Amino acid sequence: YVTPERLEKLKLKWGYSTTKGYFIGFKVTMVLDEESMCPIQLLIHPGALNDAKLFELVLKELKRRRLIQFHDIILADRGYYSLKNYIIGIFEYKIVPIIFPRSCYSKDKIQNELNYPLDVYHKTNKAKLLKTQIKELSKDLLEKLDDWKDLKPVRGIIEDFFKAAKGAFGLDMFHSFTEKSMHKNIYLCLLLTALVVQNGYKTKTKLQQLAEGIIDERPPKNKNKTKKI
Repeated sequence: YVTPERLEKLKLKWGYSTTKGYFIGFKVTMVLDEESMCPIQLLIHPGALNDAKLFELVLKELKRRRLIQFHDIILADRGYYSLKNYIIGIFEYKIVPIIFPRSCYSKDKIQNELNYPLDVYHKTNKAKLLKTQIKELSKDLLEKLDDWKDLKPVRGIIEDFFKAAKGAFGLDMFHSFTEKSMHKNIYLCLLLTALVVQNGYKTKTKLQQLAEGIIDERPPKNKNKTKKI
């Protein structure tokens, strides 16, 4: 039994996972660059914060570090689903937030919320630009949400990256008892995963093999090598 006072002193919180039940630990939120497969952002929170509430924190940190720009596409799974997050992504951060919809998803509701703010009705060049940007981002968002299932393979690669970090480098469970040591272990696991992925484990098959501990160390065959008779 761990008392609330002890947890507060260690800066730890209770969390709940559908697969592991109740636990004392941290929630890791990571942003991957699709082309390089490199982590470009990492957020660590004690307990198990709701993903939908984390979405704005992710965008805020990406903007602070100048890692996002106009019309960038941010892909997130349905855990981050919230009508508010679509609006925040377009109006505040000028990106296309492709959050996989849940069963309660309604295209009409999103369209009704994507109304122009009052600022666009000023007769200034800045207002005209804002109106053009919102129109462009809204159109792209709605088109991509219509075909969101086409993006599932990309989402699968992200999931495989996490599985590799858990299966090959132990991200799944640490025996650390301070916030500082936990942060070190998390950063080390993701650094090792990223290094291995950059050395050839970028495909879904390779990532799954890495997660299962299957590493093929055989050198590639030299096709130009002459055969001996």
